[in-house]
Formats: sequence, structure tokens, C-alpha cells
Amino acid sequence: MKGTSSEVFATRIAHECRMASDALTDLQDRLGHRIEMADQVALAQDMQALDTVQQTLADLASLFGSMAIRTSADQPLISDDLLESIQQTSLRDRLSGRGRTTSDPSVELF
Repeated sequence: MKGTSSEVFATRIAHECRMASDALTDLQDRLGHRIEMADQVALAQDMQALDTVQQTLADLASLFGSMAIRTSADQPLISDDLLESIQQTSLRDRLSGRGRTTSDPSVELF
């Protein structure tokens, strides 16, 4: 079976969760300031970025749900096909080790 070690995969997921959490904290701070300033364009951009964070967290939740059902002590590797439940190509690539590990501010539509 082709896959990624559980330890490496868990590290990648932890990184994604930290990045999403940091992005959400930053957005919350900026949104509070933007609302006070009534800067509608900047507010709309921040809301789109917030949607990207939400999509990432939803995909990670879906992945964790699949892992809970499909993995066991007999399978020390995380199968590559498990990542197919993730809609965001960039997130799927990062978790598989094929993509960047830095945050990407661009919006990925699917």
C-alpha cells in the first residue's frame, strides 16, 4: 500500500490546523477594525478569506471523520486515496507532501 507515515501525516494536519487558526484570529482582528471603518471593499475581501478558512476546517473535519472509520493499529500508513475526500486541491497537495507548506492568500474556487 502506498501512503504516508501516520506521524508525518499528523504533523501536516497539525500544521494546517495551526495555520487555519492563526488566519482566523487575524481575520477576526481585521474584521473588527474594518467594520468600525466601514471599508466595504476590504470587508468583502476579508469575508472571502474567512470562507477559505472555513472550507479548510470543513475539509479537515471530513478527513478526520474518514480516518476514524478507516484506520487502525494494523495500518501504520495513511493511504493516499484517503485524501480524495478533500475538495481543495492545494490542501490535498500539502497533506500529501506534494504542495507548499506556507499559507496561500489566494482563493481556491471549486
